Amino acid sequence: MFLFFRRSVVLQIQFECLYDGMCEVNFNIKNVCKCCRFNKCIQMGMNKNKVQKPRGKYSKRKELMQSNTPSPRASCIIHSSNQTFVREVEYDCNEFLDQFIHMEYMTEKRRIILTGSNPLLILRDPIQGYSVDKSYKIVPFNFKQFNACVRNVCLLSFDYTTSMPYYNTFNEEDKYTIFRGVFFLTCILDSSFFTYKSGLYKEGYYAGIEGMVSSIYDDKYGWETEGNITREMKLTLLKPIYKNIFESLILPMANLNMEAWEFASFKGMCISNICSYDFSIDGKKKGKKFDNLFIKGLTSGRYKNDEEMSVRVGQIILLMTNLHVIYASMVEFFTRLDVFNLIELDSVIKALLNRTPLCDLDRL
Repeated sequence: MFLFFRRSVVLQIQFECLYDGMCEVNFNIKNVCKCCRFNKCIQMGMNKNKVQKPRGKYSKRKELMQSNTPSPRASCIIHSSNQTFVREVEYDCNEFLDQFIHMEYMTEKRRIILTGSNPLLILRDPIQGYSVDKSYKIVPFNFKQFNACVRNVCLLSFDYTTSMPYYNTFNEEDKYTIFRGVFFLTCILDSSFFTYKSGLYKEGYYAGIEGMVSSIYDDKYGWETEGNITREMKLTLLKPIYKNIFESLILPMANLNMEAWEFASFKGMCISNICSYDFSIDGKKKGKKFDNLFIKGLTSGRYKNDEEMSVRVGQIILLMTNLHVIYASMVEFFTRLDVFNLIELDSVIKALLNRTPLCDLDRL
């Protein structure tokens, strides 16, 4: 904290919080909003007047700031003497990981606004912490409701994707690849984490998006016939996928007692890993950079000791081993629904399944 505070005072940086100074600042989340981090320093007793005058490299950097050159380390909006700059941030491993944690916190808040029974509760505590909304009305899984909430998932995926570190450095096709990965992984991973955190897994239930539940170890709930899709077709095509998700993701999350910030890190790693197969050459290089930053961020003092770190990080990485199979199975399932015209899928899913080029989207 001290070096950050001293650097900010010496360079006379004025940070601006995008959320009215309500961001959480703690050991695990300290680099998301530098405005709130700076204010926290003041609250803890640090004094701007006692910071030494700049010498050496800091003196040169101050001159650059005063000549309207923005700091490459600023993560918020920065105001110099007469100009405002918004530029791509260069993240260290902790700032990088903190951004993904913040993104996941905000995703859950937005989900509460879209589907929660009391969305105004987020105004009481708009950003701090992560809590799974348990106010969903639990209903059996059905494709009609799934189609109805696809656009909500699309909105959450868009906000998540465009908030990613270095997003603006990817080309258009790679951005599309990221969005596709985020969309399908949001359906898989967010549902898995919700099932674990809500405790529904203890009853043998898998909770899909917006609280649509299917029983895993019997056929009593969520497997009803829907139009052209019979009960037998659901059990044959979909149940093996759900059971794999349940046993390969949800139960290990529960056994690990996965924390929300660990899930946010895990989700980011999964997105990077899945998308890397379809990235351009330049995108693959950025994907490797993402992988390195994730690992460095997870192993940079966030756990009590090295033993805990090695065990938990190892288990988190192991969770990714079956993800490619689950992801491919889920995409194949929806492709079959579309090809055989079993249900009318939302156009968003159709475009993502068919990998419709960006230049052709306006023809849909």
